[in-house]
Amino acid sequence: MFTAGLTLAIALGCSRPAREDGTAPPVAFGPGDALTYADVRELVDASDAVVVARVVGTSVGRTVVSHVFRIVELEVEEVLAGEVPDPRILVEEEAFVLEPDRVVTVTPSHRSHGTEIGETWIAALDLKEGLDAYGRPTYGVLGSAGFFLVKGDGVETRSSVVDLNGRPLASLSLEELKDAFRRPSDERTTP
Repeated sequence: MFTAGLTLAIALGCSRPAREDGTAPPVAFGPGDALTYADVRELVDASDAVVVARVVGTSVGRTVVSHVFRIVELEVEEVLAGEVPDPRILVEEEAFVLEPDRVVTVTPSHRSHGTEIGETWIAALDLKEGLDAYGRPTYGVLGSAGFFLVKGDGVETRSSVVDLNGRPLASLSLEELKDAFRRPSDERTTP
């Protein structure tokens, strides 16, 4: 297994991990599909894994009613929280909407543009139920709150999540952002 700090069981049917007191992490729904979290601890608690990964491929995924999804293959460079079963993982994101007279390209809510091979992400991921056609697990990004596109020493994001000191994650350097995601994991594993 490819792991970091806290070991989370990633299995079929597994949902968001409970907090130490047995309660589910709070997740509130905002406009559209944007998930909001009070801070990075809540975002990490809601995810099955937080990874630094590079996009190595994309392909057309499943179609649900009129929505066509894209499968993004990621090469995991570092696991900041949680666990992934392999250094290559799949992420599903919305790609197109089929209308009666045209195909509309959709930019996923967590993105400002389409996915490009070679770009690097920091992403808070949620394990989807079931496996793909080849028996591999598939993840989803936890909305705009959990997506960060690496740009040099910083990131581009729509996330409004703050670190444990109240600083917006969007304002942190790349290394500070990685540390912010590691801290809640480290805190949960210390006695």
